[in-house]
Amino acid sequence: GMPAEDLIGKRYWEVFPKLDGPLPGCRSATEGREASVEEEVALPGGEAYLSRSFPIANGRGEYLYSFHVLQDVTERNRVRDAIETSERKFRSLIENASDLVCVIDAGGVITYVSPSLRRLGGYENEEVLGRNIMEFTHPEDLPAAAAALSALMRDPDGLHADEIRLRHRDGSFVVLHS
Repeated sequence: GMPAEDLIGKRYWEVFPKLDGPLPGCRSATEGREASVEEEVALPGGEAYLSRSFPIANGRGEYLYSFHVLQDVTERNRVRDAIETSERKFRSLIENASDLVCVIDAGGVITYVSPSLRRLGGYENEEVLGRNIMEFTHPEDLPAAAAALSALMRDPDGLHADEIRLRHRDGSFVVLHS
């Protein structure tokens, strides 16, 4: 937002971002410690910039100056933070729900199961992760469970409802609506 003539002859830290001195990457380059440095600079207003500093040397390898590239990463960081907040809320909902939430892959292998498994099925999560859901399915329900899994794989965005008996850790079966 400044005319070029107001920038000429000034140190970058006097103009943008306004700092008391050079960025740490620039200081490292002047001391000959780093070939190039990448660092994020957060400004008081919430803006964030990715700074890449590259030292420029003369033919004898003596430091002359640094070349800086500043990239505005404010929006990227805001999106990342919003996603992380959303994921924390979702995880909290899933992990504190009384319903059992189970994620299985296309082959029926359990890749995630919510903590409610202990209450509903008697298992610790580690006992079922990596195992096939069919191992826990009542033998009489295997054809229906296989058909339900096939239907889900054909139409993953559709709604599929089934009741299937799953083996509790104590050997009994519980009826689950999925």
